[in-house]
Amino acid sequence: MSFPIQDEVSKELIHTLNQWAVSAGIDVDSFLEKFNSLSPDDDRVSTMLLEQSLVDCFTDRMKAALLDNSDERLSKYPKCKSDQKAKEFRLKGNKYYSDKQFGEAHNCYTQAIRFAVDNGSTEDNQLCLSYANRSAINYECERWKEAINDIDMAIKHGYPQEKIDKLLKRKLKCLDKLKIARDVLPPDNQTNEDEVSKLVESLKLDLDDIEEIEEPVIEKVNPEIPNASMKVSITYDPKKGRGLKANETINFGEILVKDVPYAHALFSDCYDDYVKIVVNHLMDLACLVQFAQYCHPLIPNINDPLIQLVLRLMTKSLMEQNSQSICENRSDQIYYSDYSSIKKLAFSPTISSDLVLASLFLSILIQTIYPSSTELKSLPSLKSLVSLSLLHFHQLLINKTFLVHNEDSVVFSTLSPHQANEKIGLAIYPTMSLVNHSCQPNSFLFFFHEKVIIRASQTIESGQELSICYGPSYQSHTLADRRKKLRDWYYFDCNCNACSKSLESTQICYKCPRCEGPLIVNEDGSNNCLSCKQEDILPIEIKKSVEDALADMEKGRNSYESSEYDDAIQLLSKSYNTMDDYLYRSNWNLLRSRTFLYECLASMGHYEMAAKLCAVNVNVTKEIHGNESVDYVISMITYLGLMYKDLEDIVTEDLTKAELKANQIIHLVDEQIDRLVRIAQLANTSSDPTKVFHQEMNNLKAIKEQCQRIDQYINSQSKDQNQ
Repeated sequence: MSFPIQDEVSKELIHTLNQWAVSAGIDVDSFLEKFNSLSPDDDRVSTMLLEQSLVDCFTDRMKAALLDNSDERLSKYPKCKSDQKAKEFRLKGNKYYSDKQFGEAHNCYTQAIRFAVDNGSTEDNQLCLSYANRSAINYECERWKEAINDIDMAIKHGYPQEKIDKLLKRKLKCLDKLKIARDVLPPDNQTNEDEVSKLVESLKLDLDDIEEIEEPVIEKVNPEIPNASMKVSITYDPKKGRGLKANETINFGEILVKDVPYAHALFSDCYDDYVKIVVNHLMDLACLVQFAQYCHPLIPNINDPLIQLVLRLMTKSLMEQNSQSICENRSDQIYYSDYSSIKKLAFSPTISSDLVLASLFLSILIQTIYPSSTELKSLPSLKSLVSLSLLHFHQLLINKTFLVHNEDSVVFSTLSPHQANEKIGLAIYPTMSLVNHSCQPNSFLFFFHEKVIIRASQTIESGQELSICYGPSYQSHTLADRRKKLRDWYYFDCNCNACSKSLESTQICYKCPRCEGPLIVNEDGSNNCLSCKQEDILPIEIKKSVEDALADMEKGRNSYESSEYDDAIQLLSKSYNTMDDYLYRSNWNLLRSRTFLYECLASMGHYEMAAKLCAVNVNVTKEIHGNESVDYVISMITYLGLMYKDLEDIVTEDLTKAELKANQIIHLVDEQIDRLVRIAQLANTSSDPTKVFHQEMNNLKAIKEQCQRIDQYINSQSKDQNQ
C-alpha cells in the first residue's frame, strides 16, 4: 500500500477511445455495462474485452501512427513532425514569458522542442531557439543545472553565432549560482564571445560531480526482505492483509525500508527537469509512446501518469527474460522486490469502466511496437496482455506512490498538513507497498532520488505494526473527511488509533464564533466545536471570507516573488488579519499567512516587526510539536536570523542594547545546537549531528559567528570611549 491520492485516467484518452469505438459501430455504453460488478482478475474479462471490431479499429490506428505501413487503409493517418507547430508553441511560450507565467511558458517551450525538426543551422531553427528560450525560464526559476543543459543543447543544434554571446553569459551566471565560477566570473557586459567561451571551457563543468548528499542506509538488512531492516518482519491481518511489524524496539529516526521503484513514470511537465535524477530511466515502450504522442497528432493523450506507469510496469516485466518463470519459482520465504511481488499486490475489488478501453488500447499498443524490438524474444497473446493491463491498472489505483523531489534527503521534521514537496511522477514500490496506513503514523517516508526511504518518526515497540500515511491524515483532514477519502480511494474503513479515538487536529480548525475554541469544518460544510460542542454554527460568510483571504495570500505571495513589495504587503496584511480573526491559533493556513507576511516585511527591511510575527509562529510550533522537535528548532533558526538582522540596525543606534541582544542571540543559538545534538542522538547514539542536521547546524553557527563579531566590535568601541 502507499500514500497518494487516486487519479482519474486521462479524460482526453477515454473520450478519444470512445469515439474510436463508435466509429467501429460499437454501442459503447452497452459494451461497458457487461463489466459492471466484475472483479479485475475475473477470467471472463479478457475474453469479453476482445470485441473484434474494436480490436481491428484500435490496431489500424496504432499501426498508422507508429509504424511505417504502406497499407492504403492507413494513408489517412500520416506521421509527421511540424516546425510550424513548434513555432506556434514557442511564440505562445514567449507570450507567457513576457507575462511572467513561467510554468506555462516552460510547458510551451517543451512542446516546441518535441515538435521541432532537427534541421541544423537554418535561419528559422525552432529546435535550438526553443532550447534557448527554455534555458531563460530555467534561469528565472533558479534551476541552474537545467538552464545549463538547455544552453548546451541550443548550441549543439545550431544556435546562431551572432546571438551566442548572450547564451554563454547566461551559462556563466548559472555556474556562478552553483558556486563554480565565483572566482572567474567577469563583470556583466565586459566580455566578448571568445572570452566567455574560453571561461566556460576552462571550468570543465561536470554537473553530476556537484556536491551530493550522503545516501541514507539501513543499518542491518533483513535477508528475507532485502529492502527492509532486520528489525521488521511481514505480518498478516485478515482485515488489512499483509503489513510490516517491529521484531524488536525501533528507535526514533531509524531507517526501516529503502526501496527502489519496480516501475516509475514522470509527469510530462517534469520529464525534462528530473529525468537525470531518476536513475536507470530506460528508453522503454512508455518513452517511445510518449515521444510518438508529440510527433503524431492522431495519438491520443497518454501522458496521464497512471497510464505511463502501467506501460512501464508491463514493458519492464516483458523485457525481463523469463519473468513469469521467475515469479513461479520464487521462494515464499523471501519477499523479492521484483515482479513476483508486484503480481501479488492487492487490487480494487470492482472494475472501473474508464479502465476497460484503456487496457485494450495499451495492450494493442504493446503488440504494435514490440514486434520490432530486439530486446523481446516472445510476446504474450493479446488476451494475456489485456488481462494483465486491466489487473495492473486496478492494482496501481491503490498501490501507486507519488515520486517527490526533496531538496534535502535527511528529513526529520514532522510533515505539516499541507507540506508541498514537489511531486514529479508516480511509482510502484514493492516493499513499501507492504506498509499499511495510519492517520497518525509511527513512520514517515521521503525520497533520495528515485528511492523511497521509510524512517521511524517515534519509538516503535516490538510487536507494533509499522504505518505511514497514504494522504488523508489526522493533521490535514477531519475525521469524517479522511474516512470518506480512504474509503473512496483505497476501499477500506480506517480504524487506526486516531480514527478509533475520533481524534481531530486543531491545525485545520476555524475559531468557534461562540467560545473561540477549535471548530472542526468538514468538506460538506458541517461543523462542530471541540470545546463547547455546538454544531453547525459557522456562518457561510466567515467561510467565504477565509476563502477570499487564502486567494489574497496567494496573490500577495506572487507579488512578493515578483519584488512588488508594496502590493504584496497590502494583500498579505489583509489576508493575515482576516485569518487571525476567523482561524484557530494553531491553524496551518494562519501560520502560513503570518510566515509570508514576515518574509515580506523582512525583505523591506522591517526586521523588528518581522521578528515579532515570527515569534508567534515559534510559540505555536512549540505548542504543537514541543520544544524538543526539529520543527521547533527550524522555526527558531528563522527567528534568530531575523533577530540578527534587527541587531545590525540596532548597532548603529544603541551599543548597550545591541550588546544585550547579541548575547541573547548567542545564548539561544547554543540552546538550539544542544537541542539538535539531543535529537540526533535519539535517532542514533553514534551519529554526528553536524552530518544529520548539516544545513541547520551551519545556519546556527553562521548566526553565532556574526553575533560574536558584532559583540567584539561593541567591546572595542567601549574600550575606545573609555580611553
